[in-house]
Amino acid sequence: MVSLTARDASEFSARYRGAWQALGRDLDDLPFIGMTRHVLVADTDREARNITKRAFEVWYNCLAHLGRAHGVATPQNIFPSEYEDAEEGGFLIAGSPSTVRDRMAKDNKTAGINYSLCRLAFGDLSFEEAARSVELMAKEVMPALDAEKPVTAGAIAGFTGNAAYAARGEIATKRVAPSR
Repeated sequence: MVSLTARDASEFSARYRGAWQALGRDLDDLPFIGMTRHVLVADTDREARNITKRAFEVWYNCLAHLGRAHGVATPQNIFPSEYEDAEEGGFLIAGSPSTVRDRMAKDNKTAGINYSLCRLAFGDLSFEEAARSVELMAKEVMPALDAEKPVTAGAIAGFTGNAAYAARGEIATKRVAPSR
């Protein structure tokens, strides 16, 4: 699992495939090679970007807090600090279902990955914003990506259930108390 631009991930995945084949292994048995990114799906591009900009700022400030408190800079190669840079690099994707689907399909193909880990709950997203995003992701984005084998839709992080349930539209839509 890498957090890179699609172009940079393509170099990583090509080297990994080459090493896999050099060991005499079948590409059909290739383990997951994936990218991780923040994803927010809303009914419109404008709504998604407005929500994501707000939540991204809160999330990034939390990410960088301890470093700032101890005088250690957050490495920019891990995640850009500015929303626009993160969106441009594909570290986060925000938009309508078609916008997210098209961007993920393009980036997945460029990167040569077969797995996506999407952070759908981050920053100060409300439960309602995150739940709607998960619903749209499961119903309108993941099925199309899953149909584009070998790239699969991957997993939904931050919610109960797994991608197989989510892809069928069987997602958690209620808060679940953590088990103790």
